[in-house]
Amino acid sequence: MSNADQWQFQQVVVPTSSTVLSGIGEAAPLLVEQGSIPPGSDAGEGLIGWGLIVTGPYLKIQYAVPADTLDASGNPEFTFWGVVRVVRKMGEFCRRYEDVAEGRAEEIKTQSISVNPLVTARDTYHPQYAFLDEDLDPKVIWYYTVFFRNSVTGEYDYSSMYGFARNWAYPNGVTSQHGEELFSLMPEYARRQDENNGGVLASVCNSIGRILDSFRYRVDMQFETGYDPHRVDAALLPYIDQLIGWPTNFELPENLRRRETANATRLFQSKGSLTGIEDLIENVLGWSATLVYGVNHVLHSFGQFELLDPTSPPADWNPATDGDWYSLVVNLAPMFLYDDTDPLMDPSVSPVETHTSLSPSDDTEEWQTPFGVYVALHAPVGDKSVGALVVVQKVQKILAYFFPFYVHVHVALSPLPSSAGFGVEEFGISEFGV
Repeated sequence: MSNADQWQFQQVVVPTSSTVLSGIGEAAPLLVEQGSIPPGSDAGEGLIGWGLIVTGPYLKIQYAVPADTLDASGNPEFTFWGVVRVVRKMGEFCRRYEDVAEGRAEEIKTQSISVNPLVTARDTYHPQYAFLDEDLDPKVIWYYTVFFRNSVTGEYDYSSMYGFARNWAYPNGVTSQHGEELFSLMPEYARRQDENNGGVLASVCNSIGRILDSFRYRVDMQFETGYDPHRVDAALLPYIDQLIGWPTNFELPENLRRRETANATRLFQSKGSLTGIEDLIENVLGWSATLVYGVNHVLHSFGQFELLDPTSPPADWNPATDGDWYSLVVNLAPMFLYDDTDPLMDPSVSPVETHTSLSPSDDTEEWQTPFGVYVALHAPVGDKSVGALVVVQKVQKILAYFFPFYVHVHVALSPLPSSAGFGVEEFGISEFGV
């Protein structure tokens, strides 16, 4: 598949022990190629030593050992340690080698290059670096990552630019559908004579038909998956987002973006409500969250934003004609009451003082705004969560689509144990104003 959209896959941020080395493999990137030749054929295109015999729907995978690299300071950045691992996932690229052990990705090739004296060239494709991923479900897009053991880091590192490749397999039966149709259009005497000639004409028709089959499969694939967020090529998700007016967050892994796009219409139906934001944060981003409307924690009367002081009547107030200012103020029925039992509200804060989480700015004005929204992000839930920095960026980005422009939002992260891998201490942040 085309690598023109490969740039968007470099933006994803996930917590992992692997290091992303974008430059390695530039001279010989990971290749995943389609083919439709029938079972029993050699997919090595006649090259000596390849020996890639097809048994079912397949993809041909080639990689090369990248050259060692230095960082900007001239220190070793990547030094190949002799082991290559190719991993595949459905729906998204594998960016954590730990996913294999956790059952989220499948390792389909492990090769120790250091024990093979026949292969020494770097950045060069070689028969022993090629293999077939076979018996695949046709029309399912598979996403491949090649990891190289790096002696500098001691981990399996990869390139998000040249170490990713994706593709889907053609159905490859013994005969071609269009080839059989083409052969049926031949004159009857030619078909009868072909039976005595070893089926040469039928073979030629099948060869031509496979080209037409491939074209037909590709068109069908586009119609079947082009508008399905769960099956479409990940590179096309931003185009679906654009059609429905949803902002694409390229920092999210592809499967999270799929869930987000699939739920966008339903989320838009709850636009302006806390339930919509909670749904997005908890069900799409995988974080537990609590949201509070500031209007429920603001004390004011009769629609006036300023708080009335019972001991300070207006300058033109006349008790004889206007009444007792103190009695009138203290007996006013408030439209909204400050709820000091809410765990998100600091009980030491007086109802008549500014609560910074709900104020329009971080100043000391002695009034509160009913337009404030407090978003508390507590902890990642499940195995599809994103990191703290990414979830904050996403919340900040998406709020403009759910709330009017005058809403002031305060996003806060709850302390998390560092063992979770998502702790805020690794980013040095705890609160964010929007």
